[in-house]
Amino acid sequence: MSQTVVLAPIVAALVKAEDVLGKNRRWQSINTTQKRFLQEAFATRDQLQYFSEKEVRSWADRVAAKLNKILKDEGFDIELEDFSEGEFGVVSILDVTVEWLMRGQKIELKRKNKKYPAVRLPLEWIDEAGKHTFTAHESSTHTHPIALVHTKSGDQVYMTVADQQLEGFELKSRIDKMRVEMKPGRGYYESLQFPMIDLDQRVDIGWLVGMKTTDAKRQDWKISQAKQHKPNLR
Repeated sequence: MSQTVVLAPIVAALVKAEDVLGKNRRWQSINTTQKRFLQEAFATRDQLQYFSEKEVRSWADRVAAKLNKILKDEGFDIELEDFSEGEFGVVSILDVTVEWLMRGQKIELKRKNKKYPAVRLPLEWIDEAGKHTFTAHESSTHTHPIALVHTKSGDQVYMTVADQQLEGFELKSRIDKMRVEMKPGRGYYESLQFPMIDLDQRVDIGWLVGMKTTDAKRQDWKISQAKQHKPNLR
């Protein structure tokens, strides 16, 4: 089963809420997951600057139907419930599309007598980019090699084999530890092979409900609904 954790659009939504609540709001947690989110993700909200305006887009409105239309037009099938008097909602979309330095070859991977569609990316030097298609790395906290795949936009995509099934903040923490301890690998690899995915997830982020803040006019606010959809991630 595929697991993902994407916190940037949640952070962006809370930042966009400041258009209504006032700048630099401090949020209060009511459960341990909210506390981790505020400490590990929202505390680093300045990292949103690394995304372009096209990659992270946000809207705030007091009419749910208007936000739902945006979601539908953008290819999402989740909907916000109608707001009560005085409430408002926020929609935030993260769309980061990357393209490898060269086109990979379609192949099949065989695991336990099953075949899976996959890609083979050869190790090649790309003159225009001044880089190899990918480079190999390793981490003292992880038993498998870590591939860094370079892209035409300059974004870097890391791939490795999962050695345990994790989700949510545990998955994020595992990745963070590998990243901190990562260094260039000692092995040589002629190609990188990885499975193709067609991932469409409706992620339960109900843990956000109840998180609260006070606006610039000292009026209390809390999150009453939270939804996340990751459509057609290929």
